[in-house]
Amino acid sequence: MANHSVGNDATARRALGVILLLAAPALAFGVWYSARGPLSTLAWFEQHRTPADSAAYASALYHASHARATEANRWHLTGYATVGLVGTLAGVCLILSGSSRRAA
Repeated sequence: MANHSVGNDATARRALGVILLLAAPALAFGVWYSARGPLSTLAWFEQHRTPADSAAYASALYHASHARATEANRWHLTGYATVGLVGTLAGVCLILSGSSRRAA
């Protein structure tokens, strides 16, 4: 029979909660930040475009359309903002559940 104690389970929940609390918003910020690059590149190409830039412009337009789709879906079920928020809240709940004291 395994020797599990309530203290070890609470410590594991707190540790997982801290990991989620740090990782979820960091990853959501990373997705948000990575979508900014293609949009600014497209804006630059639209201002400085020459006839020889058609391949580069097409690439910038392609990547910017994906960045726009990512931004448009940020609050949908699997969007980065929704997943980041749910992960952060799950981390807070795990930290609080691991630190609550129960009478034996």
